[in-house]
Amino acid sequence: MSDLAATVRLSLTGALVAVILAPGQAAARETFQIGAWHGTAYPKYGDRFTHCSMNAPYRSGTYLMFRITRGGAFQMGLFKKGWSVRQGARYTLSLAVDHGPAYVGTAIATSSNGVWMRLPSRDWMLQRLRWGRTLRISSGRTNLAYRLTGTAVALQRLLHCVKSELAVEAGRPRPAFVARVRNPAGSNAGARSGTKSVAHMRLKATTLVANLFNKAGLSHFELVDPDAKPPSMKNYDVVWKGPGLLGGLRMVDRGTRTDAQKIGAALIAQDALVCKGQFSSGIKSDRSEKSAGAVRLFTACQTAKSWHALYSIHPRPKGGFVMIVQIARGALGRLREADERVFNALPAVLQK
Repeated sequence: MSDLAATVRLSLTGALVAVILAPGQAAARETFQIGAWHGTAYPKYGDRFTHCSMNAPYRSGTYLMFRITRGGAFQMGLFKKGWSVRQGARYTLSLAVDHGPAYVGTAIATSSNGVWMRLPSRDWMLQRLRWGRTLRISSGRTNLAYRLTGTAVALQRLLHCVKSELAVEAGRPRPAFVARVRNPAGSNAGARSGTKSVAHMRLKATTLVANLFNKAGLSHFELVDPDAKPPSMKNYDVVWKGPGLLGGLRMVDRGTRTDAQKIGAALIAQDALVCKGQFSSGIKSDRSEKSAGAVRLFTACQTAKSWHALYSIHPRPKGGFVMIVQIARGALGRLREADERVFNALPAVLQK
């Protein structure tokens, strides 16, 4: 950790929080355990609730920690007894989940053994950490990697901890926690076989989207919380929003008896039923795309709230399909650009 202290320095805009605790410094009002993750709510004795925190030990002797404050701020910490850093020192860290886009931020040493840093938009980073495989942390000369085992449920439980404590503070009953890995709504357009769990498919889809954004250079796109997906996108494994548009990706299992043309026809039929105005649709694929098994199509609805949708259906190397949609009410130039970038980047990402 001394190399880390020697090589990085940056000021953090805005204070983190006044209360910063390493594992074991205070007892908790509520405790939970999800796999290797141990969580607590702070503080214990009568004071105003400040945050929920969870940590997991790694073989290196490091604790990886996450915290959500009562105001919704999302933070990450690292703690190791063998470290020796100057309290208050600042370090520039780069974080990336799998091969997704990197986030560069500033960590503050809150003790001689640990640092905390504020993470970007809670939902943006939280979903990557929930469904990613590996968190990679770099200081320039020091590189660390942490397997994100169990974070899909543990981070959801951490969110619930905050909601639970705020409910009790407001005089409401403490709500029970129910893990919600939701089964997307059934659809004739690529129905899912029962051979893969929804959680597994969502994990693969989220990793694929992170890699896709990186390859396509879509740096201003962010994931939508699974519980906040609009009703029209409930059957997509991953949903994102970008400048002026909304997108989604769905994995169609290789056990499904269908093909890209049938999926495309079902999508057009579904959109035609939804549209309450003048509807139009068509196939965009050229010969080279069709020969590769890919199908591209568009649908549009002219009403008081007109919308345009661009779809891509790609075969996966080991069977099945990836179905992508991007929708906009205006700014068609941005929609077409995002569609082209995603379509051109996807073949290389699918081969990984």
